[in-house]
Amino acid sequence: MFHLSYILGEHGWATARFGDGHAEIQTSVSNLSDALGDMARAARYILKGATDASFSFMDEPGEHRFLISRREDRVEIRVYEFPEPFARTMNNAPIVLKAEASLRAFTNECINVLRHVLDAHGEAGYRERWKRHAFPMAEYRELLDLRRNTLGERQMPP
Repeated sequence: MFHLSYILGEHGWATARFGDGHAEIQTSVSNLSDALGDMARAARYILKGATDASFSFMDEPGEHRFLISRREDRVEIRVYEFPEPFARTMNNAPIVLKAEASLRAFTNECINVLRHVLDAHGEAGYRERWKRHAFPMAEYRELLDLRRNTLGERQMPP
């Protein structure tokens, strides 16, 4: 079981929480990167059939890098912690979380994070708080369409 939450703060910061049902990690996320956009694009790639994708939550300093591996209708999520952002290699980076989920559950977690942020702030509010990056609206809409068209009729409300 994998769960993820993302609370947008002020002035280019957010708080992310993620876990496997037993352990939970909380981290600050900086607008050094397009964290939500990267997460949405990774989920989109996986849903379209890619076997691997990744995204990062950057801190200052540090980074939590999520590696998503798809095996049929399941995904494995491994989260690595780096002391510095933008690390080029995985050498010696500890895995701080390893979780599995159905493709549907993973997709729903990502969509729900995006929906929560959009409902709480709207596109303009997101841009005001996140400064460097716009809300990933195109990716969000595509994820909704892909979920409906790829995972079948059983779906959660948009």
